Amino acid sequence: ARSATAHACVFMLMANYDSAPGSAGANDEASGIAVMLELARQFARRDELPAVCFIAMDGGAAGSTGVAEYARSQNFDAVFLGKETIDYNGSEVGAMVAEMLELPFISYASKLEMNGTKATIRRDIEGGAEIQEVELPFVLSAAKDLAEQRIPNMRGIMMAKRKPLQVVQPVSVDDPVKLVEYELPAEKSAVKLVEPDQMDELVRLLHEEAKVI
Repeated sequence: ARSATAHACVFMLMANYDSAPGSAGANDEASGIAVMLELARQFARRDELPAVCFIAMDGGAAGSTGVAEYARSQNFDAVFLGKETIDYNGSEVGAMVAEMLELPFISYASKLEMNGTKATIRRDIEGGAEIQEVELPFVLSAAKDLAEQRIPNMRGIMMAKRKPLQVVQPVSVDDPVKLVEYELPAEKSAVKLVEPDQMDELVRLLHEEAKVI
């Protein structure tokens, strides 16, 4: 975190560093961490900045309660999250954190401009984009165009190792949903092709085997 100089705003930027076993999530999570580290490197070069807190989190949606509790205790003006994880594609954490904080939530943001305490946000929607305005504080999930992703160089990686790391302990949560069992779907039967002139056979298959008529 940095002390505010030119602005009084306090921002929290987060990225996941874990992934579900056996998924492609490691690539997605590493991309988020790389973007967050690059933002930290760019911010370090400037003198006049709002206070910024960078957080690497694990646990996905299960950790959203802890994220919300930490954000509430620090009184952040804005909370930035990724839009989804590649392992489950749930897009849940941002909305869950916003609900727990009782703050406005804007998803899939691709551009952000600040004017005092008002944010003008361009967000992606199906077939186009829409422009929204919101007052601080708020929660935002970021699409890929919101920041330019860069892979940190070796010097930046070595400097990052000397930075202090604060580990935030998770809060206890009573999960009302319990996993009972996993079950595989039934195996699909082989495809049967029916000639165009065999309508009687098609009707028989639909009636006796598929049982849809």
